[in-house]
Amino acid sequence: MVTYELNLPIKKDIFAEYIDWLSNHNVETLLENPGLFKAQIWEEENKKDREYKYIKVHYSAKSLDYLEDFLKDYIELFPKPNLKLFTNIYKIKKKILTQLHEIDYEEESQELFDW
Repeated sequence: MVTYELNLPIKKDIFAEYIDWLSNHNVETLLENPGLFKAQIWEEENKKDREYKYIKVHYSAKSLDYLEDFLKDYIELFPKPNLKLFTNIYKIKKKILTQLHEIDYEEESQELFDW
């Protein structure tokens, strides 16, 4: 599994509207691509910045090949936001993460965490 991570600082005054657009238009359209199977939107804790909120969006792909095909062939699927509303409000940083291991929590191991 491969994760495509987008890091975005979003101005606080339009944050709710941007998240609505991202969740209800952008992510839904991108998940129509057969290589992507999950999206997660995270808000990063940041109490110091009074102007921006920071989000991370993780798109999960079946493999690096699926992700590369998506980025090459399906990039036109990216819904574009209302440019008047969202102009100059964010600067996207992108990363590709390849999963090495996944460790699941098991109920039997709960006693390890009962302090």
